[in-house]
Amino acid sequence: MPKKSHSEAEHQVLLVLTVVVCVLGIVGAVFAFCGYTNDDLVAVDRLVRYNLGFTGAFILTVRKCCLFFCIAAAVTALSAVAGTIGVRLNSKPITCVYNVSLIVTGLLMFFLGVHANGRQSTVQPILSRQIADFCKAPTFIRLTQQLNCTGTVGVASAPVDCSATCEERATALNSQGEGCLILTSLCNDWEYTIGSSTQFVNPGVYTHASDSEPFCNRKCDHDLNCIGYAFNPTDMLCYIKSSNTTRYTPPEWTPDGVVNAMTEVKIKGKNGVLSAFETYGVNVARFMISLGIALVLVAALTWCILYNQNINRPGKPTAGHVFRNLCCCGAGDNEFRQKLPFDESESDGSASG
Repeated sequence: MPKKSHSEAEHQVLLVLTVVVCVLGIVGAVFAFCGYTNDDLVAVDRLVRYNLGFTGAFILTVRKCCLFFCIAAAVTALSAVAGTIGVRLNSKPITCVYNVSLIVTGLLMFFLGVHANGRQSTVQPILSRQIADFCKAPTFIRLTQQLNCTGTVGVASAPVDCSATCEERATALNSQGEGCLILTSLCNDWEYTIGSSTQFVNPGVYTHASDSEPFCNRKCDHDLNCIGYAFNPTDMLCYIKSSNTTRYTPPEWTPDGVVNAMTEVKIKGKNGVLSAFETYGVNVARFMISLGIALVLVAALTWCILYNQNINRPGKPTAGHVFRNLCCCGAGDNEFRQKLPFDESESDGSASG
């Protein structure tokens, strides 16, 4: 009996599905890699390792979920390329291997997304408390002075006594040589909202020549006493409003600056790491869950097509009928019985002699 060939329509559907999966895999890998290398997620990862005492214990953080998701997405894209070849060659073994890999990677992505969502909700309140603690001016100044963190407000400020508890915390933070990185990455990243020039009243307004707004932004980011900044592109001046009297000194900075009423003022608001973790962490988890579900659905559809092409015969239940029988408590079973000839002389693999 000649081998049953794929119909042109089914063949095209399978090809389209493999191309879609390949694109989804590439997009997922890029998205996850961006999450893995995101500075804010790296900062949270360092803080988690500090909370574990840098013991080296493995914990599946949101950032590690991004790494495993990136690997799974890359494997998905490669398997989709193999699946495309299998469909074009009408090779059932290759197509089936591709489809099994879809189910495995789809389920893995789904559970990574569920775990990442749980980690996000668990770590967020801890992160909020520790940022509020570490990023208070007295605490930050004491710790950065104790660790001699260069380029920080602590080193630029007058020396502050560090108690025995303070020294213990500084030692714990720096046990892996990352104390300064933990503090600066957490406390030197802030979001800003639009304010008013009336909030920039002297004393405490300092002026510096600058050719770009990011200069002002970073200066305010690195000063816990800074309440905001303004940049005037017309006269190329940067204005910083801060209660820090030792950081902005002549001749680089000019005190008692006056902000033009038409100049846009930015007021420091929420911590950038915390905000990014709240939004980016949730988005990463949702993307993982969504892509995992999508891959499993594509795998199910592919199995249905393969079943209809290679197993289903006239008078036998189609993939849709099988699904209804398995998942809907036998719905449609009578329909099968009415359509089947019930000829005992016929069997699936042989005929009576």
